[in-house]
Amino acid sequence: MNYASTLEHLVAGGVLVTASRRLSRVLHQAYRQQRLQQGETLWQTPVILPFEAWLTRLHSELLAARLIDFRLLDGEQEKQLWQQSLQADSSQVFLSPVRTAASLASAWRTLHEYNTEQAPDFSACSNDIGFFKTLSQSYEAR
Repeated sequence: MNYASTLEHLVAGGVLVTASRRLSRVLHQAYRQQRLQQGETLWQTPVILPFEAWLTRLHSELLAARLIDFRLLDGEQEKQLWQQSLQADSSQVFLSPVRTAASLASAWRTLHEYNTEQAPDFSACSNDIGFFKTLSQSYEAR
């Protein structure tokens, strides 16, 4: 899909999913400039969303349509579960459990964004990877 066809897609009411909030903002500005250059003064705001916002929106729509019945955790709930998983593992002591929980949550999201949960098991390669795998299992169980 090239730039012109992307803009046409948006004019027709399509949705554009981007990799980041910054890219979404840039594309909103580009769309605005294109419409102004065409002499328009009024238009529908295009739906240009970063991936995470798009997933959240899709989840909300599925909930509203009663096609699913589960809720997503917000960032604070995620961190709480990671902190509980850390506290349950008495084999390690952490200087900053809150920061460690935030890092674990970030790593978890990255793994799932890249769909790597089916990746080979590298836990034998590193104690850190093995520890993360153990904590991940605890997190999933919660």
